[in-house]
Amino acid sequence: MKYCASSPSQRPKNFGLIALALGSKEATLVITRLLNGVRESIANVVRNTSRGVEQTELGVQIIDHTKSIIDALADAVRENSQMASDISSNVKQQTDGLSHILSAIEKIGATTRHNKQMSQKMELGTGDLDATVADLLELISRWGNAEDSKFEEEEKTTQEATRDSSTMSLPS
Repeated sequence: MKYCASSPSQRPKNFGLIALALGSKEATLVITRLLNGVRESIANVVRNTSRGVEQTELGVQIIDHTKSIIDALADAVRENSQMASDISSNVKQQTDGLSHILSAIEKIGATTRHNKQMSQKMELGTGDLDATVADLLELISRWGNAEDSKFEEEEKTTQEATRDSSTMSLPS
């Protein structure tokens, strides 16, 4: 005898019909086979559900692990961002410091150029002063010689006058 598959809602009706048609022993065997099939189906559903639960739990663990990795990456990004900000601030301070140093070097350069110009002017002035001193020494020398000559002439004139006056007062 051939049994046809039926939907679960029709099975109780089929069990009753089979029992009437075949008798209770054969019906019991058929019902046992059908119940065994139902039990296997339920076991498969339970196994599949259990695998689904395990896979879902594994998925949740993977998601939790991924979240912790993303959190660690976010912390590292925040830390790197702070470091980059600190580095930027330090570079700005160093740039400002270098700007001040450059300004000071430019002022030193300007002062050095000014000192060089003043030194050159003093050198030219010293040369002029040397010439002036030489001229004064020559004038002093001339004046001194002229005075000596004048003094000698006055002395001669005085001596002559003295002689002339002594010869004039003596009786002859």
